[in-house]
Amino acid sequence: MLLPAASVLEITPDRLIPTHTAAVEAHPRFDFRQSRKIGDVEIDHAFTDLRRTDDGVAQVRLEAADGGGTVMSWDASCPWVQIHTADRPEKQNHRIGLAVEPMTCPPDVFHSQLDLIVLPAGEATAPSGASVPCKAKLGVPSELTLRIALAERCAKSSPKART
Repeated sequence: MLLPAASVLEITPDRLIPTHTAAVEAHPRFDFRQSRKIGDVEIDHAFTDLRRTDDGVAQVRLEAADGGGTVMSWDASCPWVQIHTADRPEKQNHRIGLAVEPMTCPPDVFHSQLDLIVLPAGEATAPSGASVPCKAKLGVPSELTLRIALAERCAKSSPKART
């Protein structure tokens, strides 16, 4: 996985309550700024301070050992991304997928107020983007691609922002 994030949101181990952001250097197991295998690293964390292209696009790249894989891209309206490795106690469901979820704010935003978007009564908002909106842009087909495509379909069914 290649995840160009400089910061990770630390959480409590027992209830996964967000506490504060920290540099990934302080947690090398979460440093995927250089592509490497996820291996046995358990991830259920939000990441931010994403390295972006000149036009503001962030990407997470996933590659299989056989060279297949996929890329998810999104615009600057989503400064956060949640990664979840689906670690489960039951063997048949352990690591059944990988969640890559671009977000406009971190989990528990009402407590931290970090990147909180406050709307007047009756107003709406949605992530925006001219050429690369906050949704998956799929590459090489794979089982993971299918999972991202299903998530994209769900995102398309959400209400659109008023202009």
